[in-house]
Amino acid sequence: RSIGIKYITSSRDYTEFYHDSQRFLNELNCSGFDVILNCLIGDFISLSMKLLKSGGKFIELGKREILIEEDLCKIRDDIYYYTIAFDKVVEENPNWFNNLCNKIAEDIEDGTIYPVPISLFNMHDENGISDGFRYLQKAQHIGKVVISNLSSVFSSDYKETYVITGGMG
Repeated sequence: RSIGIKYITSSRDYTEFYHDSQRFLNELNCSGFDVILNCLIGDFISLSMKLLKSGGKFIELGKREILIEEDLCKIRDDIYYYTIAFDKVVEENPNWFNNLCNKIAEDIEDGTIYPVPISLFNMHDENGISDGFRYLQKAQHIGKVVISNLSSVFSSDYKETYVITGGMG
């Protein structure tokens, strides 16, 4: 919310996710979502599909629990279902992906979009790893939890130039 996102829900509790999403739709006075990008599994799939409006598009980005048409029709027969193997898209279109990454970097730099929050734990701190896992275990975080392998031995002041000679023995 601190970066301007108004509607946030859980990706861990499908009941909370579904009820929050219904509330968002009511607040927006919408009958359903037009498009859902999904990478979740289990009950999240069918509940997400129920949140689509008729003719809506469900785009599956995950690799698990891909539905066949028969299974899809049991849930909804009035929506479109697509699967995208994003790793294959990147592999087959490296220039497109490079341009996309550059555009995202530009948008972050100029403040158009914001990166997800990062909670950083240093594995070289006395309790860095255990603190990181404890924090992750609470499942209260938003964004990424990172355990860093950076050591102060290798830290550098990037405003200066260092020349290392004879480093190969």
